[in-house]
Amino acid sequence: MTNEPSERRGGPPGQNIFDELKGELDALREEGADQGPVDPGPSSHWSLLYDVTHLLNTRHLDLSLFFDTILDRAIRLTGADRGFLMLDDGQGRLEIRHARDLAGKSLVSDDFEFSRTVVDEVVKQEDLLFIPNVAEDTVLSASKSIVALKIRSVMCAPLRVKIRSKEEAPSERRRMPLSDFHRILGVIYVDSETRRHHFGEDDLTIFRALANQATTVLLTATVYQEATTDALTGFPNRRQFERIVEDEYRLAEKLRVPFSVFLTDIEGLSQVNERYGHATGDRVIRAVSDAIRAALRQTDVAGRYGGDKIAVLLPGTDEEGAKALAERLVGAVEEAPILERPGRIRIRVGVAVYPTHARNATNLIPRADQALFQAKKEPASRLRIWERKLARTAGRTDRLAGILTGDPARDYRNVLMLLETINAVNLEVDLERLLVRVVDVMIDLTRAQRGILLLYGGKEGALERRVARARGRVDLEPPVEYDEGLVARVLARREPTSDQDTRAFGQTMCVPLEVRDKILGAMLVDGAGTASPFTDSDLTFFQALAREVSIAIENARLYAEAKLRRVELEEKQREIEELNRRLEEKVRRQSIELEVVKDELEKNIQELVLKYNYDRIVGASAAMREVFRLLDKVTDSDVPVLVRGESGTGKDLVAKTIHYNGPRSRGRFLSENCAAIHETLLESELFGHTKGAFTGAHKDKKGLFELASGGTLFLDEIGDMSLALQSKFLRVLEEGMVRPVGGSRQHRVDVRIVSATNKDLSLLIREGKFREDLYFRLNVVGIELPPLRDRKEDIPLLVETFLAEQAARRNEPAKRLGKSAMEVLFSYEWPGNVRELRNLLERLAVIHEGEEIGPDAIRVHLRPGSLAERAPLPPGRSYKEAKRHFEAEYVAESLRRTGGNVSAAARLMQLERRYVYELMNRHGLERRTGEK
Repeated sequence: MTNEPSERRGGPPGQNIFDELKGELDALREEGADQGPVDPGPSSHWSLLYDVTHLLNTRHLDLSLFFDTILDRAIRLTGADRGFLMLDDGQGRLEIRHARDLAGKSLVSDDFEFSRTVVDEVVKQEDLLFIPNVAEDTVLSASKSIVALKIRSVMCAPLRVKIRSKEEAPSERRRMPLSDFHRILGVIYVDSETRRHHFGEDDLTIFRALANQATTVLLTATVYQEATTDALTGFPNRRQFERIVEDEYRLAEKLRVPFSVFLTDIEGLSQVNERYGHATGDRVIRAVSDAIRAALRQTDVAGRYGGDKIAVLLPGTDEEGAKALAERLVGAVEEAPILERPGRIRIRVGVAVYPTHARNATNLIPRADQALFQAKKEPASRLRIWERKLARTAGRTDRLAGILTGDPARDYRNVLMLLETINAVNLEVDLERLLVRVVDVMIDLTRAQRGILLLYGGKEGALERRVARARGRVDLEPPVEYDEGLVARVLARREPTSDQDTRAFGQTMCVPLEVRDKILGAMLVDGAGTASPFTDSDLTFFQALAREVSIAIENARLYAEAKLRRVELEEKQREIEELNRRLEEKVRRQSIELEVVKDELEKNIQELVLKYNYDRIVGASAAMREVFRLLDKVTDSDVPVLVRGESGTGKDLVAKTIHYNGPRSRGRFLSENCAAIHETLLESELFGHTKGAFTGAHKDKKGLFELASGGTLFLDEIGDMSLALQSKFLRVLEEGMVRPVGGSRQHRVDVRIVSATNKDLSLLIREGKFREDLYFRLNVVGIELPPLRDRKEDIPLLVETFLAEQAARRNEPAKRLGKSAMEVLFSYEWPGNVRELRNLLERLAVIHEGEEIGPDAIRVHLRPGSLAERAPLPPGRSYKEAKRHFEAEYVAESLRRTGGNVSAAARLMQLERRYVYELMNRHGLERRTGEK
């Protein structure tokens, strides 16, 4: 590559060409304003720039034509063989959008061969690259792409947003977002393969100017696209679509041709949003838009009209053609595989045609909306064409129509009126003043001569006139007549109506006043003149305000009722206070009675001793004899006892036995599960609290330590107590003093502590989760309760005891277990220990019929996976025999558990039902019993 500055140039694009040609261009515009572009001659560089500028200044800029013109002029300017326009694809990659040759023809994709090296260099340097003679460039002449293409000359300019210098003032730099400072929009690339075409340095300024023009158009087109296009569907947005309809109306009026407008609504989109989320709803809207786009003709225009509504413009289409295309649209959407299969999403269509249904563009879309409203009311109808009666009977699906019209002055007025009505809703509580204010607002809004408001509530609930006002904010003198038939229709249908044929009263609008499905009455305005008639937008806005008025009326009515009931409520309050006084007296008397009952309970405490003597703990095994030995030693003492054992082994029963057989048997036995309640609540339960100690502490409360003083406090699941509470618990054990939560005074207590846990406290100590000093305080004597699986020899005794208790409670003979049933109990591992056995026998004693309980009845209620092998395999069998034995027992056990239901057994074993039948036949198993 040479170092001559004439061969490779950069820097900010110059603007001197515009200064030089300004006078000539102005003169040309004056001369050729009515003659189109002027070409002063192909040899003049500035004439090329003039053509581009003229095209850029046209009213409706065709981007495709503009970029083709840019390329053609660039090729003519440089004498290149061909040119490419490459644009950013939105993901940082450049792709060819336009390609032209010297003859002004578009190149096909097979001819898209260019020097990627040159393009990458331009993007990297963000500046124009000009190489008049590639062979003399030491760097690019070695590029494989250039060598392969045999390029002789090349010029490439970036389409970029200018970089602002650091010297600029901060306020100046803030005019453009930071993300646009170095943005590359694309490049213009031209090259030549023949020796006769060498680019000259005079081409640089014009080439830069062309690139600047292309950049300006791209930025303008981007802003215009964002302002007029719906991002979700790619269709024109609501306001842009309305402009397109207005343009089409002017053209159709001039050419005297019809055109049609559709308004479509997606059924069930709100349910899709609620069930699957708005992302899925957006996917449905995009899919429906794609189906509509594919079904339309090339001249048709679709637009996103808001929410789930898609609007369609059909130029040159009458009612018959519009109906045919609408039916095609409905079918296209239903056949589209939206939400994974066709037919799940459907649309309804409302159609209005110019000039058949409307004489101007203003009323055409609202009437298509009225037709859509009617189509949605008729379950069997997918398509509805507007007809005149709908103007009086149909509502609108577009809730913003009539409020936001696109006319800034009208929108400003409507919003002010709506705000005034909302203020009335929120501020005015006097019903009569509210009604007068509302009617005056509606007369001013609609330019009507009169306004009348009617409410139910007269004699026998009849409709009565509450307000009748005339323009100028004056009352109408009675008698006041109005179109009663129109009001009756509105109330019967619960729909707003605009009647233009009421000769006696002039044009009339009437809307129902409704709140929470309750009809309050109606409001009407009439007397609009022919010079300023009511429009569909007026009716829609009238309906919107009526909704707010209905709320205001209902609120004012409720306020009046509340005011009338205030005296009654005050009287009721006095009655309640008297009842509270009587209740307090009753509670005081009951407290005295409870103290008497407490004394009686203490006198009969010895009867409870009999209930919790050693006979309550059943067992004759060696492990249980060791437990009894320890109980004999600790019951007569006062030392703390720690009972360890799995859930269901009877730790609480041991604690009660220690208490009721010891010296504190006449005192209270209280218990608390440390894992069952929150730490803060547990602290209050143990130590008590004072009034106001925390929210809800309405009076002083004694804790379990105080209540159990002189007796025994049993704390189950002691291993789940928090470290903070352990510290307070230890202090009580050491000092014998307890201080309630929120209190300042301490109370002396004398309590024996029996604690229990199913956790390894030694492990918790090593993990830092349990205090070692507290452990030593609690574990003065430790009693280990064995699990039932380790003392299965006690099962017969436990079964006999529990069945006898059930029989005595039910006053019937005791049931018994056979040998095979007892074998099932022995083969079970009893993860729930004695509690599980007791619950099983209680359940069987109730639901089992007959005196003897069999093995099958027991197996149904045992946990799967905890049964031992039903028939152990004798030693000396081969692997094949062992496998067959296990297979037979496994299938038999599954059949027994499912009551002989083969399908359920197959699901339990995760096998095919057919294969289960094969296994049953192979091993000769009965279906119902699973036995051979």
